[in-house]
Amino acid sequence: MRRTAGKHLTTTRVSPAHKFAYLYLGSDAPLAPLAGFTAASMTLAKTMLYVFREYYCGWCGVRQNDLQTLVFLWIVPNG
Repeated sequence: MRRTAGKHLTTTRVSPAHKFAYLYLGSDAPLAPLAGFTAASMTLAKTMLYVFREYYCGWCGVRQNDLQTLVFLWIVPNG
């Protein structure tokens, strides 16, 4: 669990930097697509990290929620 938290912290800090770089550069700059793709990739990786963490611990963090709460408060914001 400790390694997962460290990876989450890294992606949480770096991903917004890439998103702001994409917005700052605009769509005309040559590096803008790379910054946008990197931000999207990191967001996907973080979402997969959440899902795998829950799957391998037996849904220990979200088991108490009903389906509606799970969808609107966990799945939609994370993915």
